[in-house]
Amino acid sequence: MKVLGAALVLVCLLIFAFGADASPAERLNAPKVRELPTPPAPGICNCKCSLSHNDRFCAVNKKNEKQTFQNNCQLGCYNCTHETDYTRRYDGECKKK
Repeated sequence: MKVLGAALVLVCLLIFAFGADASPAERLNAPKVRELPTPPAPGICNCKCSLSHNDRFCAVNKKNEKQTFQNNCQLGCYNCTHETDYTRRYDGECKKK
């Protein structure tokens, strides 16, 4: 009975950690680092970005300089570490002038 209870607890923890809708293959290949839902505190940069979330987009800063980012986490990390102000403009690679 104790083994069954321990197995049930383990299954519940796995479902909580990876989500009930994920397939077994997705659970095995799940990224180890998850993006933060809210920005980190000022002066602390969240640069533990997953490369598995690839939804490339073009971002532009106040100087109208364009740069392509792989995901929102990388945009936030870049802005934080370089003290820039890039914002997402459109999906896909930045178009050359």
